Amino acid sequence: MLVGQTGSGKTYALYSLILQMLSKDISYNIFFADPKNSSLAILGQNISAENTATEIDEIIKLLQDFNEKMSLRKQEIKMSLNKKLEGTYADFNYEPYIFIFDEFASFQSVLLTLEKKKRDEVSKLLSQVILQGRQLGFFLWIVMQKSDATLLPTNLRENLPVKFVLGNAEKQTYTTAFGSGIDIPTKNFDLGQGVFTCPVIASTPKICHFSYLNFDILKSVSIKK
Repeated sequence: MLVGQTGSGKTYALYSLILQMLSKDISYNIFFADPKNSSLAILGQNISAENTATEIDEIIKLLQDFNEKMSLRKQEIKMSLNKKLEGTYADFNYEPYIFIFDEFASFQSVLLTLEKKKRDEVSKLLSQVILQGRQLGFFLWIVMQKSDATLLPTNLRENLPVKFVLGNAEKQTYTTAFGSGIDIPTKNFDLGQGVFTCPVIASTPKICHFSYLNFDILKSVSIKK
C-alpha cells in the first residue's frame, strides 16, 4: 500500500519501484490499473499495453485475468511443494506478477454505484490476491491518498504486508495505515520522504526516501524494451 497526498512524491515513488523491477534480470509481469487515465496509464501502455486498463469494466476484466493466472500458478506450484513443502514461487524459479492499482479510491467511488453482485465479485478478486498471492508470486499494489475503511476495506488493508505513507500526513492517516499506538518518527518530510513498514525489515514505521527521477522516464522504459 502506497499512501500520500498530492505533492508528497507518491507518483515518483511508484515510478522508482517500477523502474527497479524493469532493471532486474528476472522478468516482472506488471499489470496497470489507472481509473483516472493519467500518467500511470501512459507508462503502462509503453511497458505492457495488453495489461493496462483505465475504464472500470476493463479494470475488473484485468483483475479477473490476473486471478486466472494466479489459479494456474497455484496448480503448478502444488506439484513443486512435494519437493519443498514451504517453498514459494521464487524457490521454484517462477516469475512474479504485480498488479498496480493507482487511484484506488477513484475506482472504489465508481464501484459503489454498481450492483452488489459486481461489488462482491471485485472484493473477492482483491481478497484472493492479497491472501493467497504471496507464496504464488502474485502481488497487489494499492496506491491512494488516504486508506480510510470507506475506501479500502479493513480486512484487505490489514493483510497488505508492506505499507508506505509519504509526506506529512494527518494522525488518522498513520493510524489507519499502521494501527493505533504506533510511534511515527518526528520529522518534517520533504518530497519523496515518509515512513514505511515491512516484515523483517521494519516491524515499526521507519523513515524512507524516494529520489526525484530527473530524467526521461518514458525514454528509459523504451530503452529497456
